[in-house]
Amino acid sequence: MTSPGGNATRHGARNPNARLTPEAVRWVRESHRQGRSIAEMARELGVHHSTVSDVVNGVSWREAACRS
Repeated sequence: MTSPGGNATRHGARNPNARLTPEAVRWVRESHRQGRSIAEMARELGVHHSTVSDVVNGVSWREAACRS
């Protein structure tokens, strides 16, 4: 994917503005499988619930999906 300026868009941990680490992403996915709520995890991580929801649903951090 390319940004309007022509630079490649950085995803996941390569993005300097990433709110989560690969370890946090693995924790979110495992915790969700164990029944923990998205809202609870979002509060604990200090991010918006949609950030956690996107991780759980594979919308963001897709590259970490095969490693979690």
